[in-house]
Amino acid sequence: MKLPHGNNQALVGLQSGSLILIDGESKRGAPDSYRNRTWGKAVSGGELAEMKRCLIIIFLLLVASPAFGAPMVENGRKLLSHYGWVCGTDTVQMAFPVPESLVDGPQAAYQRASQAIGYDLSPAKGKEVTLIRYTLTRRSEVTKSLLFAHVAFFKNQVIGAWLTTNGPIAPGIVPLSEDSFGKDF
Repeated sequence: MKLPHGNNQALVGLQSGSLILIDGESKRGAPDSYRNRTWGKAVSGGELAEMKRCLIIIFLLLVASPAFGAPMVENGRKLLSHYGWVCGTDTVQMAFPVPESLVDGPQAAYQRASQAIGYDLSPAKGKEVTLIRYTLTRRSEVTKSLLFAHVAFFKNQVIGAWLTTNGPIAPGIVPLSEDSFGKDF
């Protein structure tokens, strides 16, 4: 099959699970054995651009899918279970920027709580990590406030974890090992 000449034409085919794009003039990108095959279709540059956009969208949808982070969510649940915490079904996954300094403000409390159970946010200073917030089934005993567990992942590894509440306490950030959390407010 001969391709029309010009920069706006391409042959697109799927062979053994790989997408093969061959420009109309030099047929770069495919081995000799594919050059004279009759499978495929000549498409215009606009059609090719649209196909690329569709592939990018499909890829992004797969990456953003809730199932994509499922192993991290499950690993976080196992960590919480190790400390005796029971998670409800509500989890929220978000990007969490770790500041360069972990000595002031809530970041210092996150770091202290993480270090108390053997983790360290330091390797992710100045970077973004994945933070998963789990709503726990236990509520505070006095105010019935919600209790949350947070697990921070960097390069798919746990680097931090802590408990928080929406209750009336400050700072309200403690290690997972604090099993009395929520009993006095």
